[in-house]
Amino acid sequence: MTRALTVWWEGAVVGSLDRNGQMEFAYSAEWVAEDRTPPLSVSLPKRREPYRRRLCRPFFEGLLPEGGPRVDPEDAPAFTAWLNDAEVAAGVTFTRQVINVEQEREGLAKLAAHPYSFAIVALDGDELLGSCGIGGVSAVDRTGELGIMIGNKEFWNRGFGTEAVRLLLRFAFLTLNLNNICLTVHSFNERAIRCYEKCGCKRCGHWPDSWYHDGKLHGTVYMYLLRADFEVASSA
Repeated sequence: MTRALTVWWEGAVVGSLDRNGQMEFAYSAEWVAEDRTPPLSVSLPKRREPYRRRLCRPFFEGLLPEGGPRVDPEDAPAFTAWLNDAEVAAGVTFTRQVINVEQEREGLAKLAAHPYSFAIVALDGDELLGSCGIGGVSAVDRTGELGIMIGNKEFWNRGFGTEAVRLLLRFAFLTLNLNNICLTVHSFNERAIRCYEKCGCKRCGHWPDSWYHDGKLHGTVYMYLLRADFEVASSA
């Protein structure tokens, strides 16, 4: 029995969602050809090639009862390899220990249950790059904390981290209606600091000698971005 669904928008066929095995979404040829038709989402720009599971599931999961989490515990082998890589692990602020696949699978399952955690996937090729999210969200104070990891080193220094941070900030301010996003980063992680500053984040504090790495003590840099500053930067 087929599990394909036709996706409609205001009486017109947008495309089809195939739920046989690996979920896929494909725009109809007519929808792609018409200049006036919009994409379903900024994460699903119009194209003729189908979107595979990693890219289409985050949009459709809220519409389908069996839709899975944005971060997939089945990706535990990839995340385990990344976090056990000393070069990758040096850039994150939450681990120093060697982990196994089952430990990481449990961690990803908890992360998957968080509503604002996302996998980072390359649009071209559906390749997993890492994860990101907004944690510690306070609806009263309208604050949250940004976290990101690009574990796939083949995608370092190619602008993917900057693009992911910008999309995450846009989600935090314009979808979650937050007002102030903070983050922490090791003082020796100059690449990450440049990325955050490029996205508009400002330094607001420094905790010296707070992280031991590679035989030395290093500081922790505290950064933040206000929604007003984000909106000014976005309109420039």
